[in-house]
Amino acid sequence: MRIFTKKAFQFEKQNVASVVTKAMAFQEVPDWVKDTLLFKLALKDGSIQVIANTKQQKELENNGMTEEEKELREQAKQLDIKKWQTLGIDKLKKAIEEKQKQLQQQGQGGQQEGQKEGQEQTPTQ
Repeated sequence: MRIFTKKAFQFEKQNVASVVTKAMAFQEVPDWVKDTLLFKLALKDGSIQVIANTKQQKELENNGMTEEEKELREQAKQLDIKKWQTLGIDKLKKAIEEKQKQLQQQGQGGQQEGQKEGQEQTPTQ
């Protein structure tokens, strides 16, 4: 299995030599690595990516991020999400969704207040 790691990791399995990865590197690792808790957690937070094809590898080689991750980080930056640079992909997606809901709710609240103000200011004859 080919992976890209943003951090250095040491994967261990009983009776097997441990596998050490380097930060910001592509590496071939044995398939048993994907069954370790460390791998699963690192995959979830975006510290490790499994390389499916050469296109994906080229994207990562160019800037250390896939196109999807770049778009998510840009969106988070525009939404002024705190710590958008360090959040993992899953947490980044969740933060973006929450911020968008929050902004929608604020927008709806503002519209309702504007309607109320408009009703109060209409002159009565």
